[in-house]
Amino acid sequence: MTVIPSRLPKNIVHLDMNGNDVQQIPSRMCKYFPKLRELKIDENRLSEISDRGFEDCAEITILTMRKNKLTEIKSNAVSSLRTHFDDS
Repeated sequence: MTVIPSRLPKNIVHLDMNGNDVQQIPSRMCKYFPKLRELKIDENRLSEISDRGFEDCAEITILTMRKNKLTEIKSNAVSSLRTHFDDS
């Protein structure tokens, strides 16, 4: 899978996208998943988090993006996320 699908149930709370070919977090990704609490997007080809990528994602408490190719995170891409980082 190369993109995060927008046609999933709106009440989804856990999304595991590990081991795909996702390259970008689109702008306002959570407008499709307002109840999303956990997003795992490890081992993809993620290189960019778009401007306002995590806007509307206030419910996310677990976000993992290990083993990607991040080169750019727009300045306000993660501003609505709660701030707790675990770099393990």
